[in-house]
Amino acid sequence: MKLITKEMLIKDVAESWKRSYLRNGEWYETISGDTEIVYRKLLKATTEQEVVGAIGNKSWTSLYCNDCEKEVNAVVQLGEGPDYESHTAYICFDCLEKALKLKGN
Repeated sequence: MKLITKEMLIKDVAESWKRSYLRNGEWYETISGDTEIVYRKLLKATTEQEVVGAIGNKSWTSLYCNDCEKEVNAVVQLGEGPDYESHTAYICFDCLEKALKLKGN
């Protein structure tokens, strides 16, 4: 079980980008262009808007609840760590509260 917030994603986005696109000292190219240039922009990013400006989309900062399917600012990761074919769920606090109320029924 682990808490994940949008702020945590923003804080770690540059290092996550680096882990994804730097191999053996070389930056991979993407359809968006030079990944090293994007990395340097991400090092300075402190808001979601700045991350979106650097990458071109908000996929690196978005959090969605697997139950209500809404975009939220925080989720709790439940189950196995995310991996290919893992059993992992991301649940927002509103849905967690609803789940706790089921116990009373």
